[in-house]
This record gives sequence, C-alpha cells and structure tokens, in this order.
Amino acid sequence: MTSGNKMKKIYVLVALLAFAVAACKDDDNGIEGNVPAVVTEEFDEAFARELFNRGYITDPQDIAKIKEEVAGITELDVSDKLSNGELTSLKGIEYFSSLQRLVCSGNKLTALDVSCNTALDYLDCNNNNLTELDVSSNTELEYLTCYYNNLTGLDVSGCTALTVLQCNSNNLTGLDVSSNTKLQSLTCSYNNLTELDVSSNTELEYLTCTFNKLTELDVSRNTKLVYLYCYNNALTTLDVSNNTALTVLSCDYNKLTELDVSNNTALTQLWCHYNNLTELDVSNNTALTKLWCYNNNLTELDVSNNIALTLLQCYGNPGSGGVFEVKAWFDDTTVPSGSFTTNPWKYNGSTVTIHYQKK
Repeated sequence: MTSGNKMKKIYVLVALLAFAVAACKDDDNGIEGNVPAVVTEEFDEAFARELFNRGYITDPQDIAKIKEEVAGITELDVSDKLSNGELTSLKGIEYFSSLQRLVCSGNKLTALDVSCNTALDYLDCNNNNLTELDVSSNTELEYLTCYYNNLTGLDVSGCTALTVLQCNSNNLTGLDVSSNTKLQSLTCSYNNLTELDVSSNTELEYLTCTFNKLTELDVSRNTKLVYLYCYNNALTTLDVSNNTALTVLSCDYNKLTELDVSNNTALTQLWCHYNNLTELDVSNNTALTKLWCYNNNLTELDVSNNIALTLLQCYGNPGSGGVFEVKAWFDDTTVPSGSFTTNPWKYNGSTVTIHYQKK
C-alpha cells in the first residue's frame, strides 16, 4: 500500500471519529434523552429527562414552552415500571396545574410537594422514602395510596371526597378519618396505631387494620362492611352483630374470649384462630366455605349446618378427655375432599384426636 493510500485511510478514520463525537454531543443535548442544564433550574434533572423521553415535553431548551405543555397534562405516570425507580425528586411537578392523576410509586422520593396540584383526585406514591406528605391543598382527592413509606403522620382531614385510603406499612401512631365520610376502603395495617375511630365512616365496605396495637375496635356503625381484617392486634372484644353484610372476617391473633357471628349469615370465610375462644356457634353461617378456628380453647364444634365447607382447620384446641368432637354432616369414614383437620395434635403435652360425628 502506498503512503498516499495510507494517509487517505487515516483521514477517513479521523472523519468517522469526529462524526461519532459530534453525534455523542447531540445525544448530550437531548436527542437521546439527556436534558440540557437550562431545564434543571426549575425541574429535577432525572424527572425532566423522564418527561422528555416519554414525549411530555418536546423542546427541552425552551422552559416557557415546557411549562405551557405540562400545564395541560391531566395524567402522569412516572412509577418504577416506567422510570426504573430512579427518581429522587419531582421538582417541577408544581407546573402541572391541571394534573388529576399522579402515579409515582416505586421510586426513591424523600419529599413530594403536591400543594399546587389542586385538581388532583388520584395520588399513588407508595414504595418511596417519604417521611411526610402534605395533602391539605388536595381537597379533590378521591384515591390516596401511600403505603410502604416512612410516614409518622398523615392529615387527611381536608380530603373530604376521599373514597379509598391505603396508608399501610408506615410508622403512623395516629390516624383521624372522621372527616372522610365518603370513605369506602381503608387499609392502615402495619403501623403503630393504638386506636382507630371509624364511627363516621358509614360507607366503609373494606377495612384492613392488621398488625397494629389496637385494644378495641368499634364497627357497629359500619353496616356496609363486607370485608373486615383486624388480625394481629390486641383486641379482647369484637362486636360484629350489626355487620350483616360481612362475607369475610379475619380476627385471628387477638385476645378474644367470645365471638358472636349469628347475625353474619352472609359470611363465607372466618379466621378466628389464635384467640381464647371457649365456644363458637356457626349454625347460622350456612354460606361458610372456610373456617379457621385452631389454637383456641374449644372443647367441641358443631358444623352440621355448614355443608358448604371445603376447609376446616380446628386443631390445637383442648377438646374433652383427649377427644375433640365435631358434629358434622359426615363421619370419620366419609370426610369430604378439601382441607379438613384429621390428624391428632398435642395440647399441654397430651394427645388430642378428632372425631367427626354425623348429626
């Protein structure tokens, strides 16, 4: 190869390298998603990049145009499924003045200011690192889910339109929902609540308050309740006589000594294990398909009316004279398929066998 040809090749390589460098610079100017510094003055850089990548903003160098574009956006989803969970700030969200729906779950947010988003009716900010959340300006909120954060307090007194509240898995020591009279679903499990007043929430259909420190729970005014999960608390009494719409009741792992479910004829599933029950009458609960009543102080059980049962777990009870007698629609030789306790167990060191007696 002549020296002239070698020089030509070198010139070509240099030209190609220069073109590649220029292309990379174009990328840095926003062509492939990196946003110019001008935007980051009023928008968090990663947040702005996400907006640009998803087509919410068209010219990352024109801040006036950006504000105009985001002002008309009504729905925004920057959750981890779209942002890879990398967002640490939503600085600039205040310019979304028409925003009604915001989903920013699964990121690394330590703060979230939605005070300017007064049209917001749906906010999902779960799975972040929030220590506080101010929704006092969001009076139109109907749906708020903020679980799996580090909130120590949550004031929803101004959110009178709220129908769904999910604030479980935080560090809440108190929760006032007395102003939220339209609330239909409340999930506040895995907190440090010592009391919970739901007497004003007469529209409530779904209540989950498990893994707290509740010693009492009054649901007498919640006559529309369909699902009640209050397990792993310190309840000594529970009156569900007014909750005739209940289909699922889970009150296990408490300190109940009695439980009257005679009025709960719609009940299909009952968890009441790990309490101190000495008797349990389910004769009126003919719709019952699953019953967990193990590890109580029951001496016997009558399920003869509960022919819809497919699951019965009643082990760990003392029985009487080493036998736990269950009156049923079958006997020991005709136990139906499903999940029915059949094996013996130990109680205070003594063996207890189960005996099904056809009634």
